[in-house]
Amino acid sequence: AHADAQGISYPDDSKRPLTDKGLRQAKNLAKLLEKQDIQLDYLFSSPYTRAAQTAEPLTQRLAKGRYIQYIDTLTQASYAQLLAELKEWLGSSDTNLALVGHEPYLSELASILLSKRSTGISIHFKKAGMLILHGSIEPGEMTLDAYLPHSWYKHFLA
Repeated sequence: AHADAQGISYPDDSKRPLTDKGLRQAKNLAKLLEKQDIQLDYLFSSPYTRAAQTAEPLTQRLAKGRYIQYIDTLTQASYAQLLAELKEWLGSSDTNLALVGHEPYLSELASILLSKRSTGISIHFKKAGMLILHGSIEPGEMTLDAYLPHSWYKHFLA
């Protein structure tokens, strides 16, 4: 979701918080999941403040007894390492999961999952956008079900 600008106020980029607009975007995303009755089995987030604040409202859609898992690999372009970590968490079960991270990393990860290459498919996440994929969490093994930018689904919630 929309965060404060980088600069002198936040010399440590990982500490930048969401703006009021960003907090509304995150709440809207949670409302969309609720309205569509989407339950999450897992919620993984970058530990950066802005990602954690985006993920927090989504916890209401987590399966009972589950909580946000903060993983550092959502802050870097180590796609193979992230996929290996996710496979350890998920095993071979069919699950609904959400990843909350940063750009351009998430767009590149989506491209890898869809086409095996970070530049195979041009996906540009907008703030608080939602990409729905299904399939095996392997490069080139997922299929795109939907991409919902916040500018679209916020009207759906009104």
